[in-house]
Amino acid sequence: MGRWTDVGPGEAPPDDLYALVEVAQGSRLKHEADLAAGVLRLSRVLPLGLAYPVSYGCLPAIPGKDGDPLDVLVLASAPLLPGTLVRVRPVGELRLRDEGEDDAKLLGACLGDPLTKSWRRLGDVDGRLLEGVADFFRVYKRAEGEQDEVRVLGWRDEDAARSRVVEALAAPL
Repeated sequence: MGRWTDVGPGEAPPDDLYALVEVAQGSRLKHEADLAAGVLRLSRVLPLGLAYPVSYGCLPAIPGKDGDPLDVLVLASAPLLPGTLVRVRPVGELRLRDEGEDDAKLLGACLGDPLTKSWRRLGDVDGRLLEGVADFFRVYKRAEGEQDEVRVLGWRDEDAARSRVVEALAAPL
């Protein structure tokens, strides 16, 4: 594996982005990318009965406000293997407060999946799936025995997600 950041932000930012999958949908294994080394490291194993509702990863060439790459929840009809680079279209954003800090997870529709490639708006995503994703983030740290509570502040639409990407791309490194 090479340096994932060398691939650039995507085919046509902010509408067509490269996402690096760190965790497969349905997995209890929380991997985190070591972008410089080009490897995935196991961070932890989630408790029994708790699994990621969608594939999870990052936009390796797009830094967030904390300096880490923006987080992304990848919508696809099947689990995506960790280490896979996929093209996504931002369709929304989940706003959270974690350890007293604002946090956001971009929601991206996988462009390589016939089911999700036509999704352009948050309204294209089934509301039950959105609620399940929000519920996961409400409980996952508590289920691991951490005292910090993650507060779900709500979903924002595709315009907000695209704006976050544009802002991140314009920020000095």
